[in-house]
Amino acid sequence: MRILALTLAAALLASCGGNSGSAGDTVAQAPTSNAPDSADMTQAARTLAAFLNGQAPIDTLLLADSVTLYVAPEGGGQSATLSRGALRERAGWAVRGSRSPISFIPDIGLTKLTTAVGRHFKCFPQDLASKAPQLAALPHVGIKMEPVPASSCLNAWNLTVVFDSASRKPRVVAALYDQWEW
Repeated sequence: MRILALTLAAALLASCGGNSGSAGDTVAQAPTSNAPDSADMTQAARTLAAFLNGQAPIDTLLLADSVTLYVAPEGGGQSATLSRGALRERAGWAVRGSRSPISFIPDIGLTKLTTAVGRHFKCFPQDLASKAPQLAALPHVGIKMEPVPASSCLNAWNLTVVFDSASRKPRVVAALYDQWEW
């Protein structure tokens, strides 16, 4: 019954064109045999957002031995694979850019948090395959943080958290940062 409901929800979302839906909508993926639960992934993504925003310790977040950080292609497409230890500090969540490091830490004043299982944000929810096809098959949660009131989606901070598909607990293996220019 759950798979039928998820299939119908996905078909309805696809027929609406994706960009016209509410940014708060959550589309759940059909779980793979060992993939983490959608609710657990959402909680892990919220924990990571709170940590990067300086509002929570990282102690409860399960990170793989190494995590690959990616910048969206429009931002240069850089990536870096960092050890779990390097990511225990907020400043470690950065990728070397062409001129300066690109920090994954959100700007101050972004207080509205939206998450979407199986989606990536760039103003609106979209497929992760459009930005990072190599990550799209893995379980993931898109995060968007924006100011209230939001004057433009261009003021949003977007991060997609990617999890290990072989772990029942949501273990972070990668993250894709988008709208890097803001």
